[in-house]
Amino acid sequence: MIEIISQEIWIGDIDANIKEVKPEHIYSRWVLLIAGISYFIVFITSILIAIFLGPLGYNPYFNAISDLGSSHITPVAFLFDSSCFISPGFIIPSLIIIEKRVAPESFFNGIKNKSVSLKQKFAVFGVAFGLIGLIGLILVGVFSLDRAGPMGIYHGIAAILTFGGFVLCIFIFTLCLICFRGEISKVYAIATSLLPIIMLFLWFYTRILIFEWLSYLSILSYLLFFHFTNFKRGGW
Repeated sequence: MIEIISQEIWIGDIDANIKEVKPEHIYSRWVLLIAGISYFIVFITSILIAIFLGPLGYNPYFNAISDLGSSHITPVAFLFDSSCFISPGFIIPSLIIIEKRVAPESFFNGIKNKSVSLKQKFAVFGVAFGLIGLIGLILVGVFSLDRAGPMGIYHGIAAILTFGGFVLCIFIFTLCLICFRGEISKVYAIATSLLPIIMLFLWFYTRILIFEWLSYLSILSYLLFFHFTNFKRGGW
């Protein structure tokens, strides 16, 4: 009899937790999924239109990503700019998810209790550099090639912030995963951090634009991975 009562209490607690958490999980995971899908739909559409309808014939091997924002290259330059503007809806949640996976302990609780761990500090720095990359990406849309500034300086600074911020973000998260125990495989962490760095180096060294594409796509893949795993797990 006691055992049956205890089982009922235990099951009741689970039901209560499910009722309390499930709506939030459903909402958050679908919002994240829609935000990610929206970004990629706009971004990919801008590429396809540039390739098939662009007056000069857009080719990722010969054209930079930023060429998608030039009205001389594509009839819908605003689409690429729009993808930059809606990117926060995809990237900010990804950074929060990564930070939670890398350092599950709350940074702000640590400050409150005067016990911020080194892992938490690493994770916060990773988010900070990710936000710098995001600001750069938004500025790429603001200062697209049609509005690049004198000698393209505004657009150049925005591009440096974008790639520099995201690469440092991934690198710091990877250091955190290597130095401290985490949920994510260290092999995966190292591989995903090396890819954008190597592609970025090859781009600067060879000036072959396909490496710029590979670097950017590897950054997006890194962020998309956490979107996918978070959706599978059922929320934040």
